[in-house]
Amino acid sequence: MSKLKNLILFLCFRWKFILITTAIFLEIGCDENQQSLERRCMPVLQKILDIQQEREIIRKNFSIFAEDYQRNHGNEDRFLRKKQQWLKKENDLATEVNKLYAYSYKTKCLK
Repeated sequence: MSKLKNLILFLCFRWKFILITTAIFLEIGCDENQQSLERRCMPVLQKILDIQQEREIIRKNFSIFAEDYQRNHGNEDRFLRKKQQWLKKENDLATEVNKLYAYSYKTKCLK
């Protein structure tokens, strides 16, 4: 029970950190004005924020499910299936957002 709670707490703090770091994003280039930089970078940065928000939503939903499972001692097979579904979705989104971060650093949208 405490391992699951620790996992959920760890993930909660991790995603909050990621969301905060995402807020620090635009670098003004020497040959590019602010307006063109924003026009170039905003789509990818918005996609990063959208994915991070989706990750937070699925984390909260799984957390609620896990707490309910612990309180009611629900079906363990169902819990394990839900956990695997959540982990797969989380890993897929994490992979996607990591690629977007790498692209954003490469193109100097993030520094």
